[in-house]
Amino acid sequence: MPKKGFDTPRQKFPKELDEALKQLAEAEKKVAELAKKAKVELPESNESKLRQIQAKKPAEFAKLVNEEDFRKAFMGLRDLAQEAGVEFGGMMGPRQRGPRGAEGARPDGGRRRGPDMGKLRRMYPEEMKKLEALRREDPAAFRKGLTELMKKAQEQKSEAGQKK
Repeated sequence: MPKKGFDTPRQKFPKELDEALKQLAEAEKKVAELAKKAKVELPESNESKLRQIQAKKPAEFAKLVNEEDFRKAFMGLRDLAQEAGVEFGGMMGPRQRGPRGAEGARPDGGRRRGPDMGKLRRMYPEEMKKLEALRREDPAAFRKGLTELMKKAQEQKSEAGQKK
């Protein structure tokens, strides 16, 4: 929802926006016809899915469009889509993985997988400068050197843990 005191494009240019939306719908129909001719199935756009929801549940859809709380509007739209029988993929669809700690959650707990370059630069500034110089010239040597440096850091970390 726009900030209070600001006009939306619909408020400023209602006729132009309606015309542009009609042209967009016509263009989508033409593309669909061409795809049908070519025997290609196109994925349905989110805009067309929103239009389907609007056609099936106009009053509820209008309330959600005017909702100021984005989260409430988003969740309401998801529920409305489900009631209307319209499926959204991605964020609008059902959760792809369970709650934290459940089966299907990322095995690494959502942590980064790559090396912590900043930490390596702080621990080994001289070695990292040499590796950075190699990075573009010889990527294989860079990866090998980086792997060795990570092993060195891991060994140092495990030694520090044993001393405690």
